[in-house]
Amino acid sequence: MRKYILLMATLTCTVTKAQVADSLKHLLALPQPDTVRIGLYVKIAEAAEDSTALWYADSAIAHGKRLLTNATGKMQAALYNYMSDAIYFKGIYFANTEAYTEAISSLNDALQFARKANNLFSEAQILNDIGVCKYYKGDIIATVDYLKRSLAIRETLNDDAQLRNAYNNIAFIYKETGLIEESLELNFKSLALAEKMKNETDISTSLNNIGQVYHQQLLDYSKGLEYYKRSLAIREKRGNKKDMGLIKNNIATLYGDMGNFAEAIRNYKESLALRREANHKYGVVQTLSNLAYNYIETGDYNNARAALAESLELNKSLQDDDLQESLHYNYAKLYDTLKMPDSALFHALASHRICLSLGNPLDISKSALMISNLYSEEHEYEQSLVFYKLYKRMQDSTLNSNLKKQGIKSELEYEYLKKKNESDKIFNEQLARKNLYTWLLVVLLIATAVIAYVLYKRRVLKQRLTEVEIRNKIASDLHDDVGSTLSSIRMYSDIVKHQPNQTPVSAELLDKISSNSKEMIETMSDIVWMIKPGNDDFSSVQGRMINFANELCIPAGINFEFNCEQTADILSMNMELRRDIYLIFKEAINNAVKYAGCQNIRVSINIAGDRLRISISDDGKGFDVANAKNGNGLSNMRKRVEIHRGKFTIKSNVNEGAEIIADLPLQ
Repeated sequence: MRKYILLMATLTCTVTKAQVADSLKHLLALPQPDTVRIGLYVKIAEAAEDSTALWYADSAIAHGKRLLTNATGKMQAALYNYMSDAIYFKGIYFANTEAYTEAISSLNDALQFARKANNLFSEAQILNDIGVCKYYKGDIIATVDYLKRSLAIRETLNDDAQLRNAYNNIAFIYKETGLIEESLELNFKSLALAEKMKNETDISTSLNNIGQVYHQQLLDYSKGLEYYKRSLAIREKRGNKKDMGLIKNNIATLYGDMGNFAEAIRNYKESLALRREANHKYGVVQTLSNLAYNYIETGDYNNARAALAESLELNKSLQDDDLQESLHYNYAKLYDTLKMPDSALFHALASHRICLSLGNPLDISKSALMISNLYSEEHEYEQSLVFYKLYKRMQDSTLNSNLKKQGIKSELEYEYLKKKNESDKIFNEQLARKNLYTWLLVVLLIATAVIAYVLYKRRVLKQRLTEVEIRNKIASDLHDDVGSTLSSIRMYSDIVKHQPNQTPVSAELLDKISSNSKEMIETMSDIVWMIKPGNDDFSSVQGRMINFANELCIPAGINFEFNCEQTADILSMNMELRRDIYLIFKEAINNAVKYAGCQNIRVSINIAGDRLRISISDDGKGFDVANAKNGNGLSNMRKRVEIHRGKFTIKSNVNEGAEIIADLPLQ
């Protein structure tokens, strides 16, 4: 279950904000120079707690744009700062109302003006807040990128508040991606800075985050509850209901993990009441989902259904992947308990797909174990084993080396004391010492192996994250730079072609330029799609296959049928295999539409063990296989299959249609 990160406002209490806004509005009513008036608009936008913030921010932006047309030097720099602040507070309003797409757009605009003003403080804050919004959008890779860029700037500045905020947010993301030691270290750094500044709100935030690590990752429930309660006491003193609801939710989750469901349900209900009162939609859906889980554990299925139905309806407006994953998981648990295996497996697979896209090892492990158990209950042991192996891999990736070392230390101390007390005789003392040395050597070897394995897995994870970032950048650069250039070439050639006084030769050349540009744009689109990490799952390949086939078959009046095993949806494959499967499919469909003279095209995709089988057939005029083997299209398809150590088969006779089969290993 994922939760806890917040955009923590550092403004004063509601009454003080209202008083500040009223005072500023009074000043605004008086004659003021233009720059002062812009500054007042910005301050009111910062203090406003409703949609009037947008009006004052837009007013500041409009005045700033007008003055910038003639501004230079210090005046220009000051206006850049005003523009950055106005757009920033507009973005913060959107973030606080959970309109994260609009928030990210505004914050990116604010970032450009902050850079023009060379304002590193503003740049660091904006990068941080974009990262937080990206998290709520479910983009963990982008979140880490923005938060690290913010931290790099803040470490060069003498600003403890901003540095603490950076530590806090990056610690949260490290926790979510399984880097537990790093997360705990940064959380304690954040707490130390908050205590140095004597900022109770920040102290409470750090205490809550430390409690999460002890609770969720280290499974030290006593420590987790201690830090949660210390955090809650500060929030209760300050009367912040939104944050009180968050921490109450965390405490309830801890009790549920301990098996104390009655106490968990009581705390969830208190959290739900606080979050409803604060109109925190995300929090309401989250707590309802958690409450449903505990109702299932206690056999209260009617209340579980009601809570899940309400949370599912509320999340339609939020479209939050984290919440949707939790809802699918709890629905799967409910249907499994009610002995409805098909519905349970449907929701479990849906939960697992979201977990894979978010990349959290703990959540992938959880969903994989549920699917393994569901397949086992249906006696589908081969599929059960596939998901159980994935579960074990994810469990291994979250091992904590400090816990291992502490366990080894405790074992050595226990063995030493036991041997020491066995006998006072010299022989037994020597035997005990020999055994101790043997155990010490074994334990040291095990510790060395475990530490080496954990370091290796961590390095692999970092390399994968780096690869994903590079692939995203390449895809973005190709799409933005090369793609736009090709589109421009095609557009310009079309414009010139329609100019008067064109000769037949020039018109023909322009047609070729336009046609070639179109083909290159389509090819570039395929390349961008292949490179982009978000498309590594086979469901993305299926969607692109269907779109491509429909674009060719529908205009040609050909019926297209596509059948794929449900299990194939959740396959993840490397970029090269995904590329070659798609290009084989394109070539086969293109040939069938152009040359077969068929009425129907059928595609079937099946998984048998560790192999993927793709069949593409038509009912057209067919061809002589012996005479067609050397054709470029068929030759290219065969080469692509054989590169992956697969088997390529062609079945056809004249007037009997054709079938192309690609049998590929998944490993």
